[in-house]
Amino acid sequence: MNEAVSRFSIPGDRQTAGLRVLNEIQREARAAERLAELCYIAVNRTGALVSYRQAAIYERRGGKVRVTALSGVADFDPRAEFTRTLDRLLARLSKAGKLERSGTLRPADCGPEVAEEWSKDLPAEALVVPFRRDGPGFAGLILFREEPWTDGELQICDWLADAYSHAWIALKPKTVVRMRRRHVVRRLLLAACVVGLVAAAFLPVRLSAVASSRIVARSPIVVTAPYDGLIKSVDVEPFNTVKRGDVLFRLDDTVIRSRYEIALRALEVARAEHRRVSRRAFSDSDSKAQISILEKRVELRRTEADYQKSLLDRTVVHAASAGVAVFADRNDWIGKPVRVGEKIMQIAEPTDSILEIDLPVGDAIALDVGARVVLFLDTDPLHPQEARISRTSYEPVVAENQVAVYRLRARLAKDATSARLGAHGTAKIYGQEVTLFFYLFRRPIAEIRRMTGL
Repeated sequence: MNEAVSRFSIPGDRQTAGLRVLNEIQREARAAERLAELCYIAVNRTGALVSYRQAAIYERRGGKVRVTALSGVADFDPRAEFTRTLDRLLARLSKAGKLERSGTLRPADCGPEVAEEWSKDLPAEALVVPFRRDGPGFAGLILFREEPWTDGELQICDWLADAYSHAWIALKPKTVVRMRRRHVVRRLLLAACVVGLVAAAFLPVRLSAVASSRIVARSPIVVTAPYDGLIKSVDVEPFNTVKRGDVLFRLDDTVIRSRYEIALRALEVARAEHRRVSRRAFSDSDSKAQISILEKRVELRRTEADYQKSLLDRTVVHAASAGVAVFADRNDWIGKPVRVGEKIMQIAEPTDSILEIDLPVGDAIALDVGARVVLFLDTDPLHPQEARISRTSYEPVVAENQVAVYRLRARLAKDATSARLGAHGTAKIYGQEVTLFFYLFRRPIAEIRRMTGL
């Protein structure tokens, strides 16, 4: 203690006087009966040992720092402009961790925002002396002046802070206990969170993926164009029930009918020529030799006529079985040219339906036959339907939206309702059981492996 006081004062009688003043201030602090009296001693009597222009006591309350006493002020007003400015400065210093230990501070040490706030109303040199007892600081003393602080002054303030801390705990013990308790609870909560996160990473969860889906017929009869042509009319409405033999659509028969009539005329000409040569064959040996050629020609013309007749008959397409005509819109087909074998519509049994799912390649997960599927139909999203995977595709296909997908099929539950053919919805597919860590980081890991090749 003598070394620190000697740095501050002049050896001799003044050194002894300084030690006497230090003991008196410590005795007064421990003899204080109220916290306000202790704060008054700290901000005013400290000036008997170290010189300063402004002193303030701050206290931590509920995670915030508030000024509770100022030097040279008999009636402290927490709503005064200077007090509010000092509150803002202390809050920024606390956030930056500058109030955790004893030491000197300057505006340049605290960042541009704090420096700007500081330089408006306060001197450039500050000394921070926190009050603590085996834990985080619960209050503190901050001194401001224009001259730099010495090591001896810092040591003297630390001695005074020890007395002030002791007196503060005696007058307000619950504050320190609460601060310590909060510190311990905070550490316990942090440790519990870390342990909880590590344990949660190994929790078993099921992989899942969401994909668009639709209700389709299990074994539909595909109706295609019988030959290249132009659709003249469609005789059924979409999703209407049809019976076996009902007319589905008609192709334009203008060209086929003309060809059929030409083939009939050519057949008549061949037959007439055959009859003429047959009558001459009784008297002309050369004509007898032509009969077999003309018979083959008649047969050829008959075959051509029969072929054109079959095409003409096929201009009207009939339903091969009873069911529902599945297609989008009849007006989309009327007047449209089609190629032979092009799909026009389907005839499906309405009660024999299945769920078709388009799972994007990027969302693909390992799936087995029998995996659970929950279907949310767009027409009835509040009542999910249960289904089970019955088939998965080996290779992806390009869907209508030009996205590569795996096409899956799932059997709907027997009690499924509202599963109308053509209905669309969203299917949630459940895969294998994995850890929560893998569930959360599966995509990032896959992306890192794709980019790095590891």
